[in-house]
Amino acid sequence: MCDDSFNDLAASIICGAVDIGTGGQVTADRGGGHGPIWLDDVDCAVGAAALDDCDQSEYGEHNCDHGEDVWIMCVDDEDGGGEDDSTPCTPEGGLRLVEGTADQGRLEICHDGIWGKCTSFD
Repeated sequence: MCDDSFNDLAASIICGAVDIGTGGQVTADRGGGHGPIWLDDVDCAVGAAALDDCDQSEYGEHNCDHGEDVWIMCVDDEDGGGEDDSTPCTPEGGLRLVEGTADQGRLEICHDGIWGKCTSFD
């Protein structure tokens, strides 16, 4: 997916669709990917709830290369990133990224109402 017209709302929609955070931000380029480029000129406006609600090129039509791949960071707008392990959580199986930077962090899962690393589960 190319970064042309791509905005934070589009990033938030994608983060929600893959269940990693409730918000998203476009971040600095980290290098190109490989394979087909499926979307370009994705431009989401207020009220868009899914990527299909956004203006975009036809699938597979683009005027970019992998040097313009979009990079995003998913965040949890509801609790500011949720660094506190004691914060009650929902829904069961929810995911969050903590203690990281724009391109990496620790993935935690909500289990039995608490956030935790996989190694902390009984």
